[in-house]
Amino acid sequence: RKQGREEGQKKGREEGRIEEKSALIRKKLEKGKTISEIADDLEDTEENIAHLIEQFHLHIN
Repeated sequence: RKQGREEGQKKGREEGRIEEKSALIRKKLEKGKTISEIADDLEDTEENIAHLIEQFHLHIN
């Protein structure tokens, strides 16, 4: 039971980090930044940023 709760908390924290990153990506896209610039700003790969954009249906203006 304790292990299940810990796993749930870990999953929740991970989901929170992903949601926060997607919010940052959305803001940077709205400012006209490219995927490359966003990846550099967030210290992530272009592939991961592109995947999050696709996963969360974020739009490049």
